[in-house]
Parts: sequence; C-alpha cells; structure tokens
Amino acid sequence: MKKYATLCFFAFAFIVGTQFNFAQQETFNANELAIKKTESLKMIMDLDNEQQNQLIYLFQSNEELKNQISKQTRDGVISLKRLKAIENKEEAKLKQVLSEKQYNIYLENKKKKNDQ
Repeated sequence: MKKYATLCFFAFAFIVGTQFNFAQQETFNANELAIKKTESLKMIMDLDNEQQNQLIYLFQSNEELKNQISKQTRDGVISLKRLKAIENKEEAKLKQVLSEKQYNIYLENKKKKNDQ
C-alpha cells in the first residue's frame, strides 16, 4: 500500500510540474514574440525607448489574451470575433503610440505583408 501511495504521489507531482512548466513556456513565448514584433517595427522605423516599452507591453498582453482564448475554446476552434476585437484594439493602441508618419509606415509594411 505504501508503494502505491508513493507511486501516486510521484505521478501527481509529475503532472503538476508539467503543467507549471507549460504555463511558464507560454508566458516566455508571449514575451519573446512581443520583443520580436517590436524589434521588427524598430527595423523599419525609428522608435524611442518609451515607444518600444509600450509596444512590448501591448504585444505581450495581446499574445497572453490570445493564448487564453485558445485555451478556452472547444475542439481547437478559436473565437474569430474575440481575436478580431484584440486586433482592433491593438491597431488603435498602435495609432496612439506611434507618430502619424510611423503609423503610415506600419500600415504600408502591413499591406505589403498581406499582399505576399
């Protein structure tokens, strides 16, 4: 009986540890993706430090929201309405953070990517 209890304990600890590691990995991926998106924008336009910090925060929070939405969906079907709402809020915030010239550069670059 003692061996059975020990086996159950280690199985439970393994499952909990795996879930914790997976959650950390998703957060890391959101952070990494936010930094990459900001760096790609920095390559096509001049961004000051404050703009970079605001964009990293924006992209990071949006990626975390997208991860939460994908977890909450059934059968892997992502709520397109919710994702579109996140994208619209992101666009509005980008327009606030970037200057008019920077935002136009962003739109031109986005259009080029969509055309490809």
